[in-house]
Amino acid sequence: MDLVAVAVLCAFLLQALTLALLLTFGICRLCKQDASVRGLLMGFSQHFICNFPEGRAAAQLHETQCRLLVSASAFFLVTISARFVALQYRYFSSLTSEISLVHEMSSLAMYILSLSWFACGRMLISPRTLDAWSILGFICVFPMQMAEERQSLTSLLSHGALGFRLLFSLTARRFWLACLCNVIYFLTVQARSPHRPFTNDRFSEAFINVAIFWLAYIMRQHMYSNSCMALQLKNSTVGLESALRLLRGFCDAVVELDESLTLCGDFSQLSTMLLHGRGEAGGQSRSNDFISYFCPADRDHIAACLRQDDSTPIPQALHAKMMDSLSNQFEVELLHIRYRHPEGHLRQLVGVREFPDLSAVAPLSDILEGRRRSRDSSTGTEKELSVLLFDTSSFDVLALDAAIGEAVGLATGADVGEGLALHQILRKRECSQLQEVFNEMNLEDCERRISVDLDLNLQWGRGRHLRVEHDAFLCTWVCSLFVEMPALPPTLDTNSAFLEFAPSSLKTRKSRPSRMLRSSRRNGRRNSDSGSSREGSIAELHTGSLVSL
Repeated sequence: MDLVAVAVLCAFLLQALTLALLLTFGICRLCKQDASVRGLLMGFSQHFICNFPEGRAAAQLHETQCRLLVSASAFFLVTISARFVALQYRYFSSLTSEISLVHEMSSLAMYILSLSWFACGRMLISPRTLDAWSILGFICVFPMQMAEERQSLTSLLSHGALGFRLLFSLTARRFWLACLCNVIYFLTVQARSPHRPFTNDRFSEAFINVAIFWLAYIMRQHMYSNSCMALQLKNSTVGLESALRLLRGFCDAVVELDESLTLCGDFSQLSTMLLHGRGEAGGQSRSNDFISYFCPADRDHIAACLRQDDSTPIPQALHAKMMDSLSNQFEVELLHIRYRHPEGHLRQLVGVREFPDLSAVAPLSDILEGRRRSRDSSTGTEKELSVLLFDTSSFDVLALDAAIGEAVGLATGADVGEGLALHQILRKRECSQLQEVFNEMNLEDCERRISVDLDLNLQWGRGRHLRVEHDAFLCTWVCSLFVEMPALPPTLDTNSAFLEFAPSSLKTRKSRPSRMLRSSRRNGRRNSDSGSSREGSIAELHTGSLVSL
């Protein structure tokens, strides 16, 4: 047995192995997807002809094909111009040309087509016209010479058109259309070839055409994959920018951490927040380890929470203490999200915002519930106290309980609404008594809070306790007057009889919900504290059952 027979037998074995692998792959995919044979064949056919599903990725692929055709037109112009220069040289030198006139006219048509693509660009080339321009390009590069004496140049012309055919196979929107044009071209070349069948020249020509087909197929698959990756990267970038904007809107500083929780990128906001200077250069004076900025007691907890896997629920917010450049500790809240960087690394996006401790603003809030009850000495029963909150300097009412609002409306006829002042709900003698109490306290020299038990008889109740404390947000002293309200008759007839003698304006107010309304601050005095300064003020912290004016 000679070596040729061995090669033939090896070829048969390899072909059988290839066929077995294809059948195994098809059966496994059929069983995995639980699809029918018809569905499997349809999937293979769609995958074979590069029939991609319509969507944003396919639209991106068509845009890439349009740009590729426009860019390739410049290469065509240069190539065909060089051919024209050679043709002109032969003509003026009276040299005979081996190429027929029909082929030169085909090159001239291809030049005009390329010039149109280069000059007009996307105004002429669109995803809808890709197939038309590709077929027209195939027609221009077809072997047009049909004379018998020119059959020896068929293989040469076919090799010269390889680049054009490959490009038009890539730019055609429907790949099966490009395959059909290549098959027609191959059959034309085989019909015009002077060589006998099954010769090396014919096999080389067939191999070149098959290579063009597979190369175009592989390149189109990669173009579609790149379009999908570009679309995913764009979506992830948009999502990251949205998360970054959201964090910057809520947080004082936003930083980016790598897998080792080290600061990367620009962290100038954090440097400014921690008083390490201005810009990133100031932040470089200290270690880039993000955990080192926290207090030693919180470092292990913060590191463990930031290193949690995606399978475990990530906390929405973390509370800890950070240290600035002067080693001052302050409360912060961390909002963090994990994402994958385009380079493939896992990153952490952490938003840091100062979380103020409001207990210092309202130091007596822990004893509020204990002061809201009063024991009656005669009956020994406890009574619920209502709260009236007002400014000690201007006597503007900040907030009051619903029971006080109803009693004031019934007893004095005052309009419980915005701009309510203390002298509208108290008599002159009662206001004078409160002013004397404040004068005895000497608020300018006292501490931040004062509590006084008193017995102040009001026309709509009895004051039992007085608490004065300094509101850091409003920059003033605020007084909480705890009032014991008299029991009103619960029957509807009694209330109706009482309202019968009340002013008509009170009847209208009685029908509305007895909600408490916060009085507006004096114009020009509280304008600077209208936003963030009211957050955490005593009027909000101490009045869980109060309704703001």
